[in-house]
Amino acid sequence: MKIISSSSIANVVVKDKDLCWKIPDVWTFEEAATISCVYSTVYMTLYIYGKMKKGDKILIHSGTGGVGQAAIHLALNEGCEVFTIVSTENKRNFI
Repeated sequence: MKIISSSSIANVVVKDKDLCWKIPDVWTFEEAATISCVYSTVYMTLYIYGKMKKGDKILIHSGTGGVGQAAIHLALNEGCEVFTIVSTENKRNFI
């Protein structure tokens, strides 16, 4: 298991090339920061704690939010059957 960070406060941080990517020119730094936040949350939840594997059935609450969208993406990519819950008709149409 790879630890993303061993501490939360530091004066100097050495980047891990496996956790870095090029930000598309059309994204702001703020937009790019949201990707690592939601995908690291989903990775830890589904892969590390949930032991997700191909063929699993996954229920995702709030499928239209950032974490929900990342969870749907990774679960489908893994070959899982995905179910999601949304709160409005507009969100249902979005999904």
